[in-house]
Amino acid sequence: MPQTNPRVNERDHLSSSRDIGLPGRRTFLSWLLFDWANSAFSTVVVTFVFSAYFTRQVAPDPLTGTQLWGLALAIGGLFAAVIGPFLGATTDQTGRRKPWLIGFTWACVLSTALLWFVYPETGSVWRAVILLSIGILTMESDTFPG
Repeated sequence: MPQTNPRVNERDHLSSSRDIGLPGRRTFLSWLLFDWANSAFSTVVVTFVFSAYFTRQVAPDPLTGTQLWGLALAIGGLFAAVIGPFLGATTDQTGRRKPWLIGFTWACVLSTALLWFVYPETGSVWRAVILLSIGILTMESDTFPG
């Protein structure tokens, strides 16, 4: 009959989350906060505030604005879909994910900040389309390395 030591905690015999490939609490919390902050771009810029401003104030008319908005989303999404597999493979091979994550995050922040210079005039339409496409590309791409 095997003897058990009463001073050994049963928890000591269980595998830790790191032993089975799960992230630690700090990593999990960091990713959770990153994803939460990242959702602000989708909510504020893509869906509600900036999209309404663009289609009603910047574009020549709401129909054209909606078409151009869809074009910008498609361009950014298409580029993200094309570079995603290559970016993922690169980060998997090098093992360096954080520099990519930081770079794409700052690129998204910069393109979003530059939307400030999209004025309520039709001359700003293509500036907005380009910046939004870059924002979509970088917002989607900063999730590939993770």
